[in-house]
Amino acid sequence: MNSKSLGIGISPKAQTLSRRIGLWCNAHPELWVSAVAFVVSCCFLYGFGQVAHWTEGAQSTRWTSFCYWDCSWYSSIAGNGYDIVPRKELKNSANWSFFPLFPLTGSACKHLFHLEAHAATVLAAKIEYFTAILAFLLWMGPRLRTVNERFLAGMLVAINPYLIYGHAGYSEPLYFTLICLGFWALERQKWILAGLLGAGISATRIVGVVFVLVYAIVFLREVGLRPTLRDRSLRILTGLALCPLGLSLYSLYLYHHCGDALAFLHLQTAAWHHTIMNPFVSMTYSYRDHGWFRVWTVMGLAGLAVSAWLMRRHPEYGVFLALTILIPMSQGAPWGFPRYLWWQPPLLFAIFLALRRSVGASMVYFAFAGGMASFMVIAWFSRTNIVV
Repeated sequence: MNSKSLGIGISPKAQTLSRRIGLWCNAHPELWVSAVAFVVSCCFLYGFGQVAHWTEGAQSTRWTSFCYWDCSWYSSIAGNGYDIVPRKELKNSANWSFFPLFPLTGSACKHLFHLEAHAATVLAAKIEYFTAILAFLLWMGPRLRTVNERFLAGMLVAINPYLIYGHAGYSEPLYFTLICLGFWALERQKWILAGLLGAGISATRIVGVVFVLVYAIVFLREVGLRPTLRDRSLRILTGLALCPLGLSLYSLYLYHHCGDALAFLHLQTAAWHHTIMNPFVSMTYSYRDHGWFRVWTVMGLAGLAVSAWLMRRHPEYGVFLALTILIPMSQGAPWGFPRYLWWQPPLLFAIFLALRRSVGASMVYFAFAGGMASFMVIAWFSRTNIVV
């Protein structure tokens, strides 16, 4: 039975448009796969957000209710800029520890869509969550052979165990997007582009400066130092010099703004009492504690094991993952550590390689990821401090 037998006429223009859409989807599967995965993530989030209403003290699931913890700091930057002096009413803390690129995107949404700062910051994070899924698929593109593998890769980002940080006005989605695009550019030896993306990464999170090591490893392996110096290839060296530019410019801004180029570090000790210590000693102390500290320490150790496995074939990704685990673990207590771990592209890359050939293993993983994500969403709306 066709459209003619049903009395339905399809115009030639509609048929042409349908064919074009089909061809476009076939040519760019990462776009529609990303869109589907993002919608699934949003439905998951709002579904369990409603469940959170059943628990005592849960808040509503309006956009502004997502903006809590660090999102409040980011939205203060998006709305009013950086503090000039520490705030006495907030125990002499300030928003200097929060790097500028993400709140700049929040400020752009604020002015573009005429939203207040909290809602604009959450909207910016949601847009960047979609780009995070898309960027991961672009980076993984040469390794994705079928639509099923594309969906597997996309859902690893969409159903992240700590997906709440992708919807709650945090910098994780932007950081994830830039890292994936940086890896993509390096694999194609687009040195200047990789350097610019590295500058963006270092302007998003302090651990983003580790990307300069990834850049150095790739260029030394693929090109070598001697050929670069002999041929005077300024593109490669310029790209390398660009990687820490975001951090450098932010430090320069802080020096002129508040008189301390390292205020983002000094405030950690002065206001939040973070002390720098050996990360392995920190993990030892945390493991001896019961409850979430032990769980987070086990996650960190598992992440280090994954980084060691990656170093055998992809040393640049293994080094990046190891350092982005050890740096936050060096702050003494592992509060907030899981989001530093689970929003690292090399970790999801390794999980993809482990799951791609086993449906059973994929089911077990997504049962864990979905359970953890649902628990964290409920904990978020219940304002439990384990989601700091």
